[in-house]
Amino acid sequence: MVIVHDEADGDAPERLEARIQEAGYDTWRSGRDVLVGEQLHGTISAKMSLDGPVVICLGPGTVVSGLARIVGEAALRRGTDSSRHYLIPVLVKPVDTVPLRGAWGRPRVADCVGSRFDQGAQEVVNTLKKVFPLPSEHPGAENGATGKTSRGARPLQTHLPDYLTHLHQAHRLLELHGFRTRVDFPLDLEQVYIPLRAGLQEQFMHPARGLDHDEEEALRTALHAQEAQERAMDKRDIPFQDALKRAWQHGYHGVVILGEAGSGKTTLLKHFVVACTGERSGPASLGLPAETVPIFIVLRSLEAPEKGLVSATETAVRAVCPTFPKLFTRALLEHGKLLFLVDGLDEVVDEEQRAGVSRWLEVAVKQYPDAFFVVTSRYAGYRKEVRLRTHFLSMNVRNLRPEEGRRFIARWYAAVEARAELNRSKELAEHEAAQATQKLCKVIWERDDQRAQGLQKLATNPLMLQIICLVHRARKQLPERRVELFAECLEALLELWLRAKEMPLALSAEQAERVLRPVAWWLQEAGEKEGDLEALRTLLRPTLRALRRPEDQADSLLLKIKDQSGVLVPAGPGRYQFLHDSFREYLAARHVQDGIVAHPERVDALADHFEEGPWREVSLLAVALSGTPVFEPLMAAMIRKGRLGRSEALLTDCMRDAFEPSARPFLEGLARGIEDASERYHALRALKWVEHWQDEQVATRGGAGWAGWLARLLSFGRGVPAGGVRSGEALLRDLAREDPDPEVRAMAREMLPQVGIDVLERPEWGSVWVHEPTGLAFVYVPPGSFTMGSEDGYPSERPVHKVTFVRGFWIGKYPVTNAQYGRFMKAKSHREPRFWKDSRFNAPDQPVVGVTWGEAFAYCRWASDVLLDGRAFPPGGGSSIRLPSEAEWEYAARGPEGWAYPWGDPKPTPGLVNFARNVGRTTPVGQYPEGGSWVGALDMAGNVWEWCADHWHGDDKGAPDDGSAWVAGGIVPKTSKRHEKDPQIFRVVRGGCWGSGAVRVRSAYRG
Repeated sequence: MVIVHDEADGDAPERLEARIQEAGYDTWRSGRDVLVGEQLHGTISAKMSLDGPVVICLGPGTVVSGLARIVGEAALRRGTDSSRHYLIPVLVKPVDTVPLRGAWGRPRVADCVGSRFDQGAQEVVNTLKKVFPLPSEHPGAENGATGKTSRGARPLQTHLPDYLTHLHQAHRLLELHGFRTRVDFPLDLEQVYIPLRAGLQEQFMHPARGLDHDEEEALRTALHAQEAQERAMDKRDIPFQDALKRAWQHGYHGVVILGEAGSGKTTLLKHFVVACTGERSGPASLGLPAETVPIFIVLRSLEAPEKGLVSATETAVRAVCPTFPKLFTRALLEHGKLLFLVDGLDEVVDEEQRAGVSRWLEVAVKQYPDAFFVVTSRYAGYRKEVRLRTHFLSMNVRNLRPEEGRRFIARWYAAVEARAELNRSKELAEHEAAQATQKLCKVIWERDDQRAQGLQKLATNPLMLQIICLVHRARKQLPERRVELFAECLEALLELWLRAKEMPLALSAEQAERVLRPVAWWLQEAGEKEGDLEALRTLLRPTLRALRRPEDQADSLLLKIKDQSGVLVPAGPGRYQFLHDSFREYLAARHVQDGIVAHPERVDALADHFEEGPWREVSLLAVALSGTPVFEPLMAAMIRKGRLGRSEALLTDCMRDAFEPSARPFLEGLARGIEDASERYHALRALKWVEHWQDEQVATRGGAGWAGWLARLLSFGRGVPAGGVRSGEALLRDLAREDPDPEVRAMAREMLPQVGIDVLERPEWGSVWVHEPTGLAFVYVPPGSFTMGSEDGYPSERPVHKVTFVRGFWIGKYPVTNAQYGRFMKAKSHREPRFWKDSRFNAPDQPVVGVTWGEAFAYCRWASDVLLDGRAFPPGGGSSIRLPSEAEWEYAARGPEGWAYPWGDPKPTPGLVNFARNVGRTTPVGQYPEGGSWVGALDMAGNVWEWCADHWHGDDKGAPDDGSAWVAGGIVPKTSKRHEKDPQIFRVVRGGCWGSGAVRVRSAYRG
């Protein structure tokens, strides 16, 4: 049911709508501002499935012919020639002449003007009942309270064709949701869709927490069958359509599709709908039985998601076919061969409710054994009790590869240019699309600089790539920084396209942003994604006063922003939310910058919530903004509150993204005296990202406690009084020699390699030496003895035996990073290792992964060659850089006391080590100083497996006792063709990784 009224005065359209609703019909009203004809065509075609008659309330500007054509086309799609029954014109305003006859020649049904309103409204209702009777008046509808069906009624066969048609029409278009930078029409989904790739998530490997030895053995036994089954599937990235086929073939009845915001999860489900209901494809294209019927359930639209699958299915059917009887839904469920597409598990806000949805999904899998379930969720919303435990295979949405991004841009531009100007020739549209595609692809992928890398990262996300396309088409070029891209995008949405169409502009982009910024910040502080209109009215009063607008205009301004830009979208009656979290986060960051002087509590809020996931992007965008700097006050607040070490990864990202990273807050904090040693350590790590920090001048002041003691100590005998001025270099030199914490001293020496050289004549345990050409940092391991292996571990760890080192040695302080390995790749033109382009693992300061033993060996040889080029090794450093022996690695990790873990015998915790998927990916090296070994080597437990020089042996019988590598008699893979030049022997890895449980991150564990 659609009601359109054009330029109608008074309340006649609203009163008529109420009468129609009282008669039992559903309505949808377009509003007074909608223009009819071509402009209305896209609105109705894209947003509405015409399930019944269209009541047109006519005003003086209405053109019936355009409306009649729209309704006629919709009826033809339904496979009927009775199109004229769908158009019911009604006069709601007295005029001399109204063009009531068009291409379909339908006269008006009734006059609802003045005193004739009641009579005219009844005539409309009577006409509706005549040409489109309610379901209760159809033969075969439900009979009274008994719920029985009339003889001969077949609701599934009767309504299924219409249901499939409506479902196809509802999802076949890719709406741009207000991204209308000269693109104000929906695109055909299949024209621009790029098949997404699935990656299996190895949830059978480890649970979400660390396990002791017995628990891990029990888990391994319990999941053996599932592991074997999943390993039988092809572990390479595959298109999701093939992934569904394989999951079905391997006995799974559902998959969980996990991905970040904008990764294309919802579009993927829409593609499944179109594939299932298309004439040329059908369910068989997804590997499902031919009779399979799709049901698209949007969880955020459910009023009571805890009610279960039947209620959710009723809502889903009603969304596309509101006039269908409930018997149809019942018959659909009895049919059983269904494809349930359940979108947005993470968008069920209450976590307890979300877990409840997972539980009824698990029950539904058993109740409907012939059905298949596809559930989407963001990673953040799929944790703990929300995880689906049985019958569901978890799959990750892979980021777009460059070739996939290029293909998307080419298809997008081809689709847009083909429709943008209908008077252009096909050849000209194709030429302009090809030119634009070439230019944009060159900007994104054919430059090799740091700014391009950020843009390339954005382009791996389908939603962000679409934004990039829209901004590029409007501007003919792209800004190079992420915050600038968001700014450009919002300006285009809020103002530019309206001006291009000479449409009235209620607010400029800057004014609209001033309205939206406090809304974004309010939602951010409340931890909500949507806001109630009543609350927003109160919130926006100060902003409206500042804009010299009446305070009662909040409703109309929000409505205009929603209708004209799409930045805001409705989230239910009287509720709004931002189209995408990125816009909310960007605008919240701008709000922090706006109040940097008058409202310092906003910066404090960023510092207070720094380590919390929902605040991460707001902090990063805030420090990246140009203009009034946010970086210095935020870092100063972090130091004041003792929060630098709360999230090392986020601190590193802030340093990397900052518009103007400054050393001042860190140096001033160190000069004043940061009492907590861990906070001093992280302040020094942050300085690594700032250029020329050595020359920065800071004041030192005396005070109480350790801070005052250090200030007096540093000034004694040097002629620099407490409260004087010191350079950053001088301050760190003193910290390197005299700080009471050994980790802080070691980090200061690492920052100033020449200070480390001064003490290397007689190195002691924990001394640091930095190899500047490669960036590798080493710590000194003194001579000594320890007991290698474990009586309580696996057979491969036995027999325990004593190992003695007569000489000390140097071992890497951190695993090799991507940035360090990248220098080797560039110097030797070496190929990229596996996962090099995987955004989960490829940050510069994350440890390199996917490197084979041979590649690790080649890297060490290259590093040795670089070092030998006129440079000397430190005392006790041997003659080359190489992989450590197992004994060297274990001694550096456990020490002479033979601890179970690098930090001692206590069990692992998320504050000590990245393990058991508590983070979900590798973390930047050195992020866990509390988990460092006795000599200061970091990340020796968890994060990433580390290669050793030794061959793999099933146990330690016959292992050397002098600490050398055991490189004889190793185990050969069964598939290997062993010969002297290429024995292909298994090699040893140590330390566990980010997914390893507590057992595998023990220092004695051999892998």
